[in-house]
Amino acid sequence: MSIVRKLLSAALVAMPALPAAAFAQAAYPSKPITVIVPFPPGGTSDLEARLHTGRLGENTRWPIVIEYKLGAGATVGVGYVAKAIPDGYTLLSATSSFVAAPAVYRNISYDPLRDFSPVVLMTKRGSLFVIHTAVPARTFAEYVAYVKANPGKINMGTSGAGSAPHLAGALLHDMIDAEVTFVHYKGSSQMNIDLAAGRIQANIGILAILPFVKAGKLRVLGVTSLTRSKLLPDIPTIAEQGVPGYENVGWMGFLGPARTPATVISRLNGELVKVAKSPEVAEKLAEDNGDPVGSTPEEFRQFLGQEVARWQRTAKRAGIQLDE
Repeated sequence: MSIVRKLLSAALVAMPALPAAAFAQAAYPSKPITVIVPFPPGGTSDLEARLHTGRLGENTRWPIVIEYKLGAGATVGVGYVAKAIPDGYTLLSATSSFVAAPAVYRNISYDPLRDFSPVVLMTKRGSLFVIHTAVPARTFAEYVAYVKANPGKINMGTSGAGSAPHLAGALLHDMIDAEVTFVHYKGSSQMNIDLAAGRIQANIGILAILPFVKAGKLRVLGVTSLTRSKLLPDIPTIAEQGVPGYENVGWMGFLGPARTPATVISRLNGELVKVAKSPEVAEKLAEDNGDPVGSTPEEFRQFLGQEVARWQRTAKRAGIQLDE
């Protein structure tokens, strides 16, 4: 064998010793990335997913496709991602329902902790606890006294049986040792109309209900996050008002299927953290009471573990159990 052929053979043998992850990271992405949104187009979850992926695409020039897979309390879309090829080309836009659904559905097809690779927690936002002004309570303390004296009389709206707002309401009233009657809707539009009309009397909602507050039909009694809202700094948190530790935050993050390569997760995380921390995105989120997070994958994993455990305890104590 000539010296040239020997050198070529030695080089070919040595190539596999180079880190495979380096090649994978350099090549990713080589085709469009599909982001699964398990909710209908036009809602808050969809708009936020589009905000982040749009900025990601602008920053990186990566081709990104939004695809909707709906049904069964968002479990159809989540289950689809759980079974996808773990190559970084199928991601889930996840919200609070991701941890709420496994707490209440009997025969769910996936495990929220075992079957996914967390990428990044993008945002958090607190909600508002509101009541109709016909309820004789001007403070949260007065509400607690009223609801305890009138068990089951307050009708509290939710966006669906077993939804995150259902669990949040169940947790709140368990912590104050009071009973309400939950009224479940298929979405928030009709619920907000009925709340403003007094057909239901309480709700944990987002800023979309503020026009009804300004019109004098609803009263905000507290914020559900542990810190006050930057948009409504004069409204105390529920935790401040005699329910220490009570917290309910909406959130949004991205996950891939379990066993997605660590190099791909790291690449995605780095770019999405830039998105979360960008002033333009932070300004847009602030309009809807959202706060940017931009976590590490491990921080997101720990957050998910805490949320899963909390809502499982809540569902068990409240006896919330549903069929898919």
